[in-house]
Amino acid sequence: MGTLSWITPHAPTTPAQAVAALHDHLSAAGLNRLYRASHRGVAVLSIRRGLTVWCVNGLFRWTDERGARLTHPAGDPEGASRRICDAVRGGRGLRSAA
Repeated sequence: MGTLSWITPHAPTTPAQAVAALHDHLSAAGLNRLYRASHRGVAVLSIRRGLTVWCVNGLFRWTDERGARLTHPAGDPEGASRRICDAVRGGRGLRSAA
């Protein structure tokens, strides 16, 4: 009997790929001045002052304006982008998806 996998051919498989995909989605949504870096199993994307997204162990992680630590599956950079855009533009999309 086989196993099921939620990973599609288009899903990022490394933190660097996940952050690159998140960067692309955020850029397409109109956010600019994004800075990214990666090193040995961790990647980071600086979005604005006070908002940095880390990708490690299969999760995007960031802290909202109230100090709550949020996460979102790294295999869904489009969904993470929507939540981050909502938060940047009006404080919505702040609940953790993972």
